Amino acid sequence: MAWWPSYLPTLQLVNSYYMANGLPITDPNSGYDPENPFMDRDPRFAASIYYPGQSMKLAMWGYTADTVRFEHLGIMGLGGFKPRKWINEGLVDINNTEGTNKLFIRYAEVLLTYAEAKNEASGPDASVYAAIDQLRNRVGMTTLSAAMSGLTKDKMREVIRNERRIELAFEGLRFPDIQRWKIGPQVMVNTLGLDATFLKRNAYPGDHKGITADWYYVTKVIDTRSFNPSRDYLWPIPRKEINSNKKMVQNPYYD
Repeated sequence: MAWWPSYLPTLQLVNSYYMANGLPITDPNSGYDPENPFMDRDPRFAASIYYPGQSMKLAMWGYTADTVRFEHLGIMGLGGFKPRKWINEGLVDINNTEGTNKLFIRYAEVLLTYAEAKNEASGPDASVYAAIDQLRNRVGMTTLSAAMSGLTKDKMREVIRNERRIELAFEGLRFPDIQRWKIGPQVMVNTLGLDATFLKRNAYPGDHKGITADWYYVTKVIDTRSFNPSRDYLWPIPRKEINSNKKMVQNPYYD
């Protein structure tokens, strides 16, 4: 249950989750409310990420649902969010084995890979929609067919890539996707989060209560990033491999 400092959700990831009605938060018809930014979102958001104001059920610390708010625990992390996916909230002893099975591939990834390949090959036919709809039906979200019918090939590509980002969050596939899609300069930018120091000083007003004079959302840069497309689409070749083969040449910019 305890969090190791291995990764944290970014505000960019949080904003990539659509609304429960199947529309992105940038769509004027989505119903997104900046004063209640975490409400009425894709159910996978609250299932995958702890956000300020969210009730937590942490049996190992003696808490039950609705008795503690995430930001009150002082565990919000640098950007105001923490991963919830894979967390066993019913674990009563932190020293016990958590018990999550190791994943090699999920059926969700099979569906997403099919949808991506089929869209690239022949465009967004009914089978592409059906693959995405299976994912959304599983979580009780409005289907893509109902929310965004008639997408072009390019628009469907955007949807599929975003669907991969949120469905497969924290499963180690995001950076390989960035590499193969060659979108590094567009997405490997300064990381945003919420000012966790500010959040700890102020009480969250509660769901659907909006901002107040004492509570509002403060965005800040939590990590400065850079991406060199001439270098960063490739990994460095380990020195021991180069030493064992005199004909092997290091990838560019890693010498």
